[in-house]
Amino acid sequence: MRGIVWLMVLLIAGGVASAAQAQMLQDSFGAWRVFMAEKGGNMTCYIASVPTKQEGNFTARSEPYLLVTHKSPTQDEVSVSSGYRYQNNSELELRFGQRVHKLFVKEELAWAYDAAADKVLVKEMIRGANMVAKGTSWKGTHSVDTYSLNGFTAAHRRMKQLCK
Repeated sequence: MRGIVWLMVLLIAGGVASAAQAQMLQDSFGAWRVFMAEKGGNMTCYIASVPTKQEGNFTARSEPYLLVTHKSPTQDEVSVSSGYRYQNNSELELRFGQRVHKLFVKEELAWAYDAAADKVLVKEMIRGANMVAKGTSWKGTHSVDTYSLNGFTAAHRRMKQLCK
């Protein structure tokens, strides 16, 4: 079953790497997978994970996932999908223990408001054991997805090595 979930994440991550690109699984660390995608000689590296626990009052949704994409040697971009189109003017909440961060939403994805916030999120993921993502769908239903951060640091380090 987990293999099917990872295949779905690879296909869903097509927003990061289009179908014309060769996406290659490079490594696995705990709950995290490291991917490379090549298009026209340019490489994109990203790490992906799926929730270890899914709760909420939704009736159906696609597979939720979290990506961290390498943008430059000093900058990464965090994006989250809860598996549905988000409610307009809502925010996705990422919780690391008592610390809460808000992400803006557009259609089916959520992002940090700026590069500084992305850096803070990556630091939180390196320090943390788990992270909870709370979102509201366009229908008004909500989801609470728990992600394990086991393996995040090693996966992040490997991503940075692959795409310098």
